[in-house]
Amino acid sequence: MATQAYKKWDVEQDKKLLELYCNKTDLKNIADDFGRTHDAIKRRLEHLCFNYYKDDIINKKDEILIKHYSKTSSKVMNMKKENEILKKRRKTII
Repeated sequence: MATQAYKKWDVEQDKKLLELYCNKTDLKNIADDFGRTHDAIKRRLEHLCFNYYKDDIINKKDEILIKHYSKTSSKVMNMKKENEILKKRRKTII
């Protein structure tokens, strides 16, 4: 049951979610652990993988991308380069 539906995610939950996902835990089990729906977990993972707002989350994102795109290593390298550029831009803005 989705007892945490519509509640805000915090950084610790994001880290735990990425850790479970990187360890290939089933999304249904993750959803049950977090008290959220399967779709909410998928949307949060998408958000974390494509938004650059915390350095430690970015490192986890890179780890996930490398696992899932290992066959296309040039794509991963381009993503890493883009990630570094965005990280530098973010530091100059903040």
